[in-house]
Amino acid sequence: MTSLNLLHLSTVDFVKGLRIFYQFKDIWFGLVKSMSFGLVIALIGCRKGLTTTGGAEGVGKATMGAVVLSCEMVLVLDAFWAVMLL
Repeated sequence: MTSLNLLHLSTVDFVKGLRIFYQFKDIWFGLVKSMSFGLVIALIGCRKGLTTTGGAEGVGKATMGAVVLSCEMVLVLDAFWAVMLL
């Protein structure tokens, strides 16, 4: 609908453009990267959560540490996959 309203492009032309510009490897790269990001975030969160001590304050510190470490690891993994897959 957006392609029709904004670009005056029919559905047939839009799908034709998709087939020209997107390749199977683009979808595969996206799936591999997103699965690795999700796995790393889940593992870091679980590890930090299972080793938490110190009550509510410890939970807050562990949560902040898990978020920071997860963000860093996603950036590192993104750079890794960019080098390996592209």
